[in-house]
Amino acid sequence: MQQVFEPFEHLGFESRNKYKIFNSSRKEIYYVAEQQKGILGFLFRQWLGHGRRSFHLHFFNPNREVVYEVKHPFRLFFQELIVSDSKGKVLGGMKQRFNLFRRRFDILDKNGITLIEVRTRMSLIFPVWHFPFVKNNQQVATVDKKFSGLLTEILTDKDSFQLTIHTEKVSETERILILASAIFIDIRYFEHKR
Repeated sequence: MQQVFEPFEHLGFESRNKYKIFNSSRKEIYYVAEQQKGILGFLFRQWLGHGRRSFHLHFFNPNREVVYEVKHPFRLFFQELIVSDSKGKVLGGMKQRFNLFRRRFDILDKNGITLIEVRTRMSLIFPVWHFPFVKNNQQVATVDKKFSGLLTEILTDKDSFQLTIHTEKVSETERILILASAIFIDIRYFEHKR
């Protein structure tokens, strides 16, 4: 997963999130772009940053056809995502759970039943860059933020992540839910309002 950097951000403005998703052979399999919501959406992005405001992402296949959509409703606490296919059929989502010292999420099916849990290690000083996804007490995936270089980390919001799925016991729907959650992790924890 690689975030597409917008030069406009050098001027201190937050821009729409865009990502390129590659497979292990470095072939682009999805392009993800945040839907623009006009001038009001632009102002909310500047004021609230990326983490708490509502947003809507489109997943495009290599032919630039929308295949999935992710909606993030406005929440002050306990963030959530709703993931659907291109026809609007809900596939599932993600909900943030309360925890003082760890990052904690549940990946949910379309009926709200927990499929996969995300529980990070406890850290009070250093940022968490490793997010394990656990299903039936077995780690099935991880999301790791990759260091982009000192200047890139300091001056931009451009991030690179590696999503690794460790088992074939994850369905295609669960893979999309994990991918949407990985993008949320970047938006929520690594997009810093300057």
